Amino acid sequence: MSTLVNENKQQEHLSMTARLKQLSRQYGASAIAVYFLISTIDLGLTFVLIHSGGAERVKMVEEWFIETFGGSIVLKKKKILQDQPKDNNTRHFPPWAGTFVIAYGIHKILFPLRLGLTAAVTPPLVKKLRKMGWNIGKSNKIK
Repeated sequence: MSTLVNENKQQEHLSMTARLKQLSRQYGASAIAVYFLISTIDLGLTFVLIHSGGAERVKMVEEWFIETFGGSIVLKKKKILQDQPKDNNTRHFPPWAGTFVIAYGIHKILFPLRLGLTAAVTPPLVKKLRKMGWNIGKSNKIK
């Protein structure tokens, strides 16, 4: 029982990348696969939420970026789109690239959440798959 407490204290002091390495050593490729699955869901969900709910805010961030860093860095929109009259009834979405960049930034900020979720989901998932007969993860048995 005391070794379990010591292991938990050691895990608290590890960095995020060290925890991911420890998970991959303990559960093999299954931990990495779970992390990439959670990461893909996270990025996709973040992109959809920003695209559907925050189109106006994305446009504001793009305009701030152009004002702050100049137009030489930012890809300029075609002149045809700028000359079109704006209807208040139609919803204008920002370009996909701007939305993706903001979603990716938020995705990177959520790294600790993804890592914690991976650490919580991987052990029960591997245990369940092993009970079902899958030879998954690294086994603690010496052959």
